[in-house]
Amino acid sequence: MQEIIKPIRLSQLSEKPLVSVWMTNYNYADFLEDSISSVLNQTYSNFELIVCDDGSTDNSLEIIKRYINKDNRIKLIKKENAGIAAALNDIHKVSKGQIICFLDSDDYFSETKIEKVANDFIKNPNCGVHFHSMMRVNKHGEFEGRYPLLSKIPTGWLAEDVIKNSTGLLNIPPMSGISIRNELTEYIFPITNEVKTNVDGFIINTALLLSHACSNENELSYYRLHSSNLSNFSKRKGSIKELIRIKEKDIELNRMMYNSVNRWLKEKLDESIELNKIENNWFYLEANYVISLLSNNVLESDIKFWKTKLLSHRLTKNSQHIYYFYKNLNYLPKIFIKNILLLKYGQNKLKHFINKVYKNLNI
Repeated sequence: MQEIIKPIRLSQLSEKPLVSVWMTNYNYADFLEDSISSVLNQTYSNFELIVCDDGSTDNSLEIIKRYINKDNRIKLIKKENAGIAAALNDIHKVSKGQIICFLDSDDYFSETKIEKVANDFIKNPNCGVHFHSMMRVNKHGEFEGRYPLLSKIPTGWLAEDVIKNSTGLLNIPPMSGISIRNELTEYIFPITNEVKTNVDGFIINTALLLSHACSNENELSYYRLHSSNLSNFSKRKGSIKELIRIKEKDIELNRMMYNSVNRWLKEKLDESIELNKIENNWFYLEANYVISLLSNNVLESDIKFWKTKLLSHRLTKNSQHIYYFYKNLNYLPKIFIKNILLLKYGQNKLKHFINKVYKNLNI
């Protein structure tokens, strides 16, 4: 695979490169002060913060302008609401940094984030993609565990894995844990209108088809858990049907991601190359598997046993997927929870698990 797709050439970084922090915002006024302050309080000073407000209707603009008056390293782009991809496209037009750090406006950086990311890029001149671990915090600012919990973030030349796994790579952090070299943006942006959600997934997968990845296992940013980014289900009648509907929506979004990356791969890199079939993507398989399990009867005793196990190991709050499914644990059988743990924390079990999924789905 490496003989077909090769990393793009990267320029030499300056001794203290300019870092551009890209932030999009839509009605996150409650979190903006923490996010912007975390950038201004960095140990690394050679940065610009570009905030694109995507037509907020709360007092976000008032907060952003207040910070602009204090620090001229902040730039504001105002636009009508058009989504994250369009906002990032506008930021790309004015960005000047050699390194790009993404920051969701409800997350925030550790004070050494930019310094450590810049140093890692300097130490790894062939690396165009940088990932780092993140710490989850709830709406009260209390720690809810790190991501990834046990497995390490994948590094190296991962283009073959992206193609083989149909973009379904595990243990990759969300947007605020991603940084890339500026050269990659010339291939990735502008992002097409087709990518309406999961923009970080599109950026990650296209970036990994362009350059090597390096990582830092320290928690350099904080992912905020709140009502807007968690799915909340009650035990009301119909919750199972609602969860199935959500997982069906996940399948639809996953197909969108797969199709958009596959089209980008052909148009931007090599028209003769394409991703493996979507059935190789574990997120797609997982969603189908959950739907099939939710359609079956559940043994309540098994659920209680595994719920106790999960709580005793505090995995409910230390893993994004376990945290999500914990809310629906009353509906999930033991075998699913067990296999999710094996899949999430034991990469060597991946093949075995996927074989089970294939058998279950009769693929």
